[in-house]
Amino acid sequence: MRTKTEIQELINLYIFDALEPNEKAEAEEYLKTPEYMNYYKETRFLLDSTAYSYEKDLEVPENIKSEIFSIIDEDSNSGIEETDNVTRLSFFNRYGFAIAASIAGLLLIYTFNLSQQLNEQKTQIAKLQSGYEENHHFVDFVNNPNVFQVRLAADDNSNALGNLAWDKNTNDAMLYVSNLMEPPDKSVYQVWVVHKDNSVVEAMGTFRVNEDGTYMLTIGCMPKPSDTKAIFITMEPEGGMPEPTGNKYLSGYL
Repeated sequence: MRTKTEIQELINLYIFDALEPNEKAEAEEYLKTPEYMNYYKETRFLLDSTAYSYEKDLEVPENIKSEIFSIIDEDSNSGIEETDNVTRLSFFNRYGFAIAASIAGLLLIYTFNLSQQLNEQKTQIAKLQSGYEENHHFVDFVNNPNVFQVRLAADDNSNALGNLAWDKNTNDAMLYVSNLMEPPDKSVYQVWVVHKDNSVVEAMGTFRVNEDGTYMLTIGCMPKPSDTKAIFITMEPEGGMPEPTGNKYLSGYL
């Protein structure tokens, strides 16, 4: 009675048509069961996808080549005499699949790593492009002659900074912040405007900073600059609050 491992090795050799007629018939009997038919399909898929995944040759790094040749050397030196050509041929027919599968596995790992690196580069490029477009839009907005700027400084000992560009004709604004720490989970930064009579503190939006501590927030329907005394930013629970409850992180005065 063959073990599961022995049956899988038999199927491996069956894939490479390296069995005697009686062994081939035995393998085909095992392939009638769902378990070993699934193993057969998965193994064929691995080999086929490895062989035909590339339109041109893959340049394999030296460390991957070393791993492959180490596997070949270990298997080919397992008690096989160099002068026995018949034995060596039989050995390759029998165990060549193990070498091929090892090579396929290493190449698949290398390909997966390459794919990860390419995806990371694409993500980084997308971030840079998005940042460029945001900054370009901010510069265009600031260059409008109807826009004036309000500087926001840190209320603690941090290096956080803010700049509010405010169109006095349309009352649209763009807020750019930098060096703000990332708020804890379920917390956000919230922008507030203090009216000159001190009777109204109006919420103007919430945001979370990027990984580098920056963010650009577009604000519509700001109050008139002539009616405004100050602008400040606090940290509040996620979703924002109707009035400020957290500590101030940035503030500026008109």
